Amino acid sequence: MRPCMFLVVYLLIIGSAGGSIAFGGPPPVRFELIPLGVFGGEVESNSSCFLLREAGNEETALMIDGGSPVSGIIKWKGLDSANFTWSKRMAGVADVLATVQAILITHSHLDHNYGVVLKSPIHLSGKLAGTQTSICGNEATIQAYRDVYFSKPAWGNFTHVPSAEKPAFPLVVLEEEKPSKLGGFDVELYPLAHPVPSSGFVFTADDGSAFIHLGDTGRSKPIWKRGRNLLKSGKLRAVSLEVSFDTAKEPLAVRTGHLTPASLVLELNSLTGAIPTEDLPEEFEIVAAQDLAKAVADHLRDVRILIHHIKPTSYSKVVDELDLLKKAGLPLEVLHQARPVRF
Repeated sequence: MRPCMFLVVYLLIIGSAGGSIAFGGPPPVRFELIPLGVFGGEVESNSSCFLLREAGNEETALMIDGGSPVSGIIKWKGLDSANFTWSKRMAGVADVLATVQAILITHSHLDHNYGVVLKSPIHLSGKLAGTQTSICGNEATIQAYRDVYFSKPAWGNFTHVPSAEKPAFPLVVLEEEKPSKLGGFDVELYPLAHPVPSSGFVFTADDGSAFIHLGDTGRSKPIWKRGRNLLKSGKLRAVSLEVSFDTAKEPLAVRTGHLTPASLVLELNSLTGAIPTEDLPEEFEIVAAQDLAKAVADHLRDVRILIHHIKPTSYSKVVDELDLLKKAGLPLEVLHQARPVRF
């Protein structure tokens, strides 16, 4: 066999066994994120809620936050047309909820939780046989479920149904930075900066691929240390994080523990280490953020940055500023309800 022909055959064999490496193609998809709600409150039918699944696995999922699970599932599954009765819609919702192994709550604020509470009777219908769906989060968040959300007089105590010994919704405190096996992923919880204790989660697939999701946050540090290690190792696939207000509202964002497009760039710089933080101001205008974005973008060529939690009243201004940062090279994507992303 001629040498050139041998090389062609060899490359075809290697390619059939995993050609993404042989031919420099993209790595296989490991995660599917389904936004069931993406706004930062204000709209009860579209507030922070996500499903996360292993790509190709429709039988097991995790729910991240619970702002609008029911309305999000109805829209995602196309059950919102007049062709479906409410009974059929709720049956479709129940089918999806049956795949949810655990619900991860970033923090106790109402816009991230009211859907979990309101849907609990629907979810419960499949739990009376003895199966369980854990509600997981930091200690303060879980205490809020004990004292407020699953407590009289506001609601029923679903931690004692069908029995206190084996409740449908066990409440689980996750230890910081300690992996827990949930929904096919190793899940680590990291603290964020917010008026109430808030959390970010690092999800790691069996092959080491990782996804980071941040709940409500201002300027944070611990999770970016973990993220930078994943970035350097080439394992980080995507980061989803909030941008609540436009940059003109930076003082409000700082007071309330949120990000603007300008402070988003500072956080992504903390992830990448592109510019030493001591050389940067605590806050700056969007024009200066564009310059920093160019330096940060060079370190994020293979990472998707997914934006959520935009306040509807600030939406147009935030999106316009994010577009400026995209033109500077940042790989930003604004998430939309019922539009899954895979990475």
